[in-house]
Amino acid sequence: MSKSHPVFGDAEVHPVTGRHIEKGVGALPYHVQVAQHLREIEAESGRERADEMRAAIKALEAEEEDKVEEAAEAETSEGSTSSRSGEL
Repeated sequence: MSKSHPVFGDAEVHPVTGRHIEKGVGALPYHVQVAQHLREIEAESGRERADEMRAAIKALEAEEEDKVEEAAEAETSEGSTSSRSGEL
């Protein structure tokens, strides 16, 4: 979800940490910002809470990777079906 932030301007709120991810020129890479947020959360709320978030992030990333793979497989099967219809 993108929204305006008074300091970061156009920012995205991370779905697990709830912290703002800076975007645009001069912003650190997404994964670097998330790692920094997790270090801050660990310092503020303890390692257990940060580890819960790390696990949730890994699960979210795995789910997104599965969706990408499914889309690629669907695209490949559509391409092979359309190429076969051209052979008739």
